Amino acid sequence: MKSLTTGAAETDVRLADADERTRALAALWSAFSRRDRPRRIAVVGNAPQEPDARRAADIDDCDLVVRVNGFVLDDPESTPTYGRRCDIALLTRGIFPPRHVFQGYSRRLTMLFEPDRMVDGDGGGRGHRPEWWPADLGVLHLPNNPFTVLSSRELGFDAYRQLRWATTGTMAVWLAAHLFPDTTVVLSGFSFVADPWQVDWGHATGEVCVVAGGAHELLAESLFVRRLVARGRARFALEG
Repeated sequence: MKSLTTGAAETDVRLADADERTRALAALWSAFSRRDRPRRIAVVGNAPQEPDARRAADIDDCDLVVRVNGFVLDDPESTPTYGRRCDIALLTRGIFPPRHVFQGYSRRLTMLFEPDRMVDGDGGGRGHRPEWWPADLGVLHLPNNPFTVLSSRELGFDAYRQLRWATTGTMAVWLAAHLFPDTTVVLSGFSFVADPWQVDWGHATGEVCVVAGGAHELLAESLFVRRLVARGRARFALEG
């Protein structure tokens, strides 16, 4: 994998407005929260899960619910498993979104996470509307500067030099903790926390995604989530 030659000084210049962008994104996310300042934020990954009404209720009772990529929601007639709410959707371009992703999208914030743009800018058509994106929904990108850069540092990487960054789910967890330092992050659907050695993982939709190698290192992501839990910044959704 190629690397960029951006030096530390240039990276610091790029991050000069990090605080301002953090406040702006926190305000935007807060607009979709049940509280002006969310106290509990659920971040739901895409691992398949067994039905559990307590877990689903714990997720839906949070002030803000964040989901990623090809997520699944409980239908009114289905057994409670994943919860029914989604306030923030963080998506990547290379997905085939199931029906829940844009179901009621006008009532939530949808953002596009494209860390590859750090390498080739708008190469390969990045930056334009994905083919599956609703025609009446504007494309709002998560700024790689500062968020991909800072989250990669948290994982122990230099995003510019090593071209390594978080999976979408871990990025959502990091954002929730970073934007709202006083909140508790409620976690569900993250199989890599217990098994960081997997080379692929199943999604609740039935799809399988290869994650070994490339830009992600699941062990670093697992350790990051475990640190949040150990410090009391995060907990796993209640079950049973």
